[in-house]
Amino acid sequence: MIEIKKYNKNYFVDLNKYLKSNKYATPFHLSEWYNIIESVYGHKNETLLALEDNKVCGVLPLSLIKVPFTKGYLASGPFSSHCEILGDSDEIKAELLDYAIKLTQSLNTNYSEIKNISNINIVNQTSLELNTAYCSMVLECDNEDKIWKNLSKTLRNEIRNGIKNNLTLSDESDKVKLLNFYKLLAITMKRHGTPIHSFQFYKNLFKKIENTEIINIEYEGKIIATNLLFGYNKTLHSLASASDGGYWKYKPNQYLWWECIKFALNNGYQYLDFGRSKVNQGTFLFKSKFGAKPVYLNYIYYLNKIKSMPNINDENTKFKFATSLWSKLPLSLTKQIGPYLIKYVS
Repeated sequence: MIEIKKYNKNYFVDLNKYLKSNKYATPFHLSEWYNIIESVYGHKNETLLALEDNKVCGVLPLSLIKVPFTKGYLASGPFSSHCEILGDSDEIKAELLDYAIKLTQSLNTNYSEIKNISNINIVNQTSLELNTAYCSMVLECDNEDKIWKNLSKTLRNEIRNGIKNNLTLSDESDKVKLLNFYKLLAITMKRHGTPIHSFQFYKNLFKKIENTEIINIEYEGKIIATNLLFGYNKTLHSLASASDGGYWKYKPNQYLWWECIKFALNNGYQYLDFGRSKVNQGTFLFKSKFGAKPVYLNYIYYLNKIKSMPNINDENTKFKFATSLWSKLPLSLTKQIGPYLIKYVS
């Protein structure tokens, strides 16, 4: 008989064993991820476990995102691109989702958001809605020569341009590497008009999540491109990348991602997840140039206190105004205010 329980630290070892054995598990399923979110932002860990004979046979990680002046919401994989419901069978996944719906009701939150990959046909729920606007771009990392030959001539020349202009991997201590990553990410997020997470959030991820790496690209002593990566179960996941627009003529983004591909190959990863993109839009098209293929995401929403799915549309006039305004703020101010805003957007 399957039993659904709330996660507690007594299941830490068993959960990690289960995740290591499940090929669909990601760093965003780890209890450490949710503990960091709770310690930095105060969002309570509401992860659900499926147990059979007291052994873990499924998991649905959740955080309770408390938003001021609203009833908040439940979210799987906050601040990640996807966090699949895991279970040894479709029936177990369905039970976890059903329990999450009941939890949404009992907590009286506005809705729950499950960042799934699999389609909703695993359950029989008429009260659920799907958002299919996003995908993860994933590259199979089998052979460096094969990947290189499959790149377009233009992209190969752009990578060579970076080499010709003496772009190199930085050789820094972890402390300096993290500081340079955050400095450049803050500039990039401001340029895009998007709030940034706190430095403490990234520091905790870097220190406490296993197999975390930052790849920094250097030009004449200055970091001009960066990527924060997590390795888990044969996949290398990109969480956040950034570059200095003043140096784009040297093609730092192209060089950065080629170095990420080589890092994945050299460290035994079979896949590189470039992160989330909107289908057929800018980053989707850029990542596809490296041979990355779309893995379409099925975000599941249970609407409890609202009538339509939350939707932050970058084509919306109000959204455009907000991002334009944010991009004009002083950098120091965006770093101070940003974490207080972005912590509510999973």
